[in-house]
Amino acid sequence: MDQSLLEPLPKFLETLGYRENPLGIFYSDQMPQEGFSPEPLPGMLPTREKEAKGEVDWEEVYSNFSCAIAHIWLARRKKTAAFFDAERFGCPGGAFYLGFLGPQSETVVHYVSTGVPGRLEGERYFDSPQACRDFFEYIDPIPAPARFC
Repeated sequence: MDQSLLEPLPKFLETLGYRENPLGIFYSDQMPQEGFSPEPLPGMLPTREKEAKGEVDWEEVYSNFSCAIAHIWLARRKKTAAFFDAERFGCPGGAFYLGFLGPQSETVVHYVSTGVPGRLEGERYFDSPQACRDFFEYIDPIPAPARFC
């Protein structure tokens, strides 16, 4: 890329009040050569179908929890990429918003709302599981168009 095209960027960002460069996102079938990514968890993506069949080990999913936003933050600080796929999803929320998982599972619906009594404390982002379901149905991210984000 012609570096002279980037010369006005710092002044533009300063005018907008931003201290960091903008964040870009794209999908590719090529795995990045470098960057930060959650550890791969083959076959662990907690789909609604697997959940209905009792095939999701939630304890395993949450014991390997790795926040997607934390990987993005670290990549920004290190000026490299953060990347994800259906095996390197980090957390069910990240997998959902990045297009690797949909529709969202009932366990996550309860986790981000009121919790699962005796099993999982809720984050209380929503007043009820139904409000959370409605939100997930409304936003419904587009499925990932390639293997990696």
